[in-house]
Amino acid sequence: MVVCSDVNDELESRLVCDGWGVTWVHDAKTAITRVRRERFDLVVLISTGEEMDIIETYFNLADIRRTLPVVFVRQTPGADNTPEGETGVMPNTGLHSVHGLNGLISLLSREKIPKSAARH
Repeated sequence: MVVCSDVNDELESRLVCDGWGVTWVHDAKTAITRVRRERFDLVVLISTGEEMDIIETYFNLADIRRTLPVVFVRQTPGADNTPEGETGVMPNTGLHSVHGLNGLISLLSREKIPKSAARH
């Protein structure tokens, strides 16, 4: 699942071509609801909306499923409120700065998640 306020058709097409099933949600509240109801291999947090910051979103997701891998993506350095030191105390997380579409595709392709036919 990708949590981002703007759906990017090019990003989705590239991820699907790379074997990923992609579920887009526009805000943290929707992401939390979906994780309660569905099983995802990975959550990519790009932007979480105004109701909840990215750290609060992570902790809510971790309360639902502690083993769910979460990747924090900074669109530009300093663009969000995720301090780099925070990921050291949060299991199953990564913090990455992504410059453009190719950076995100490369990041997800390197993840050590087994690819299944029905990936979310």
